[in-house]
Amino acid sequence: KFNTALIGLSGGIDSALVAVIASAAMGRQNIFSFSLPSKWSSNNSKSDAYELAKRLNINIKTISIENVINSLENEFRKQSNLELAGIANENIQSRIRGTILMAIANQYNHLLLSTGNKSELAVGYCTLYGDMNGGISLIGDLYKTNVFKLAHWIDSDQSVQARKKYNLPLTGSIIGNKILTKPPSAELGPNQLDTDSLPPYNKLDTILKRIIENKQDSVQLQEEGFDNELVLKILSLIKNSEFKRKQAPPIIKL
Repeated sequence: KFNTALIGLSGGIDSALVAVIASAAMGRQNIFSFSLPSKWSSNNSKSDAYELAKRLNINIKTISIENVINSLENEFRKQSNLELAGIANENIQSRIRGTILMAIANQYNHLLLSTGNKSELAVGYCTLYGDMNGGISLIGDLYKTNVFKLAHWIDSDQSVQARKKYNLPLTGSIIGNKILTKPPSAELGPNQLDTDSLPPYNKLDTILKRIIENKQDSVQLQEEGFDNELVLKILSLIKNSEFKRKQAPPIIKL
C-alpha cells in the first residue's frame, strides 16, 4: 500500500497535469516532487515547476543531473572510446532521471507516477527505464491534445466545483499560462521541440484516433485525404513501439 506519491516535475504540461490529478486524489500533503534539470533545461522550465508546486502547495526539491551526465560521458570516452551523442545521449538523461526517481521512491515508499500521455506512448516518443518509470500511469490513456484541453479546463471558472470537491486551490490558475502556452519539449538537447520528431499534436492525434479507435488502415486514411507518407510513418511508429508499451506501467483507462 502506498500513502504518498512521487512525481518528476519538468515544468511541462504533462507532469503538471499529473501533479494536479494526484493532489486531488491523494491530498496535496501526500505528493512529493523533484525537479531534475540538466544543462539543456531552460530557466523557465525550472521556475515553472517550482511555481506550479507552490500553487498546489506540494513539496518540491531539486537534484541537478548535469554532473552525473558529464561523469558518464567521460567514463564512456575513457573506457570504451565511445562518444555518447544523439538519441543515446538523450536517453541517458531520461534514464538518469528515472533511476533517481525510483531510488527516492524506494527510499521513502512513494508511488512513482509516470507522466507520459497516450500520443507519446502510441508512437514511442518515450524512454524505457527513463520517463516511463513508475508504478502507475495517470494520463497514459489521454491524447496530448486532450491533455491541453483538460489543463485549460482546470484553469477555467468551470472547474470551481471540482476544485472545491477535491480540495484544490479555489482561485486563480493552477497550471498557469506559462505552462499552457509553452511549446512541448523533452529538453534533452539544444532548442529541442517535440515537433522536431513528430508532426504537430493536433495532426498526430487526429490520425492516431482513426488508427487506434476506428481501426482504419492506410488506404482508408488516404481516401479521407490524409498524407500517405505521414500515415505510413505513424503506423510504423505504432508497430515498432509495441515492445515499449508492453513494459509500461499500468495505465488508468478512460
